[in-house]
Amino acid sequence: MPPRRSARVLEVEKKAEEIVSKKNLQVLDETVDSDFSLQTGVSAGRGKGEEFFRQFVQRACAQWSDPALEVQEVIRQGERLIIHWRVRGAFRGKQMDLSGVTSARVSEGKLTEMSNFIDEGMMHQLGFDPATGGAPR
Repeated sequence: MPPRRSARVLEVEKKAEEIVSKKNLQVLDETVDSDFSLQTGVSAGRGKGEEFFRQFVQRACAQWSDPALEVQEVIRQGERLIIHWRVRGAFRGKQMDLSGVTSARVSEGKLTEMSNFIDEGMMHQLGFDPATGGAPR
């Protein structure tokens, strides 16, 4: 029997699934602070502001068809969340099964910063070259 998920894990999973799997970007309005900051392993994924994040998510969603996100674990300490996730689906037409870790900070119920940690093997699977700051190969 799989372990029971806490209410905190279920809340994060529900919002992430709405954004990633269902491509419901309206959830961003209630989830992301206007001063939001994002860091990823690709140069296109570094920036600030709610609108920047919305455009980043729109670009990412456009490249995935039928993504299925699974939040595997959430650890919370104060305002900091560490989220271990897995996503499956077709990225640019190629079937993928990927996992990673996101570190996020929440203030007054909204995301204020987020850093995604993705290994080089995953970057290569997605068609990005980590040696060039994530520029597509």
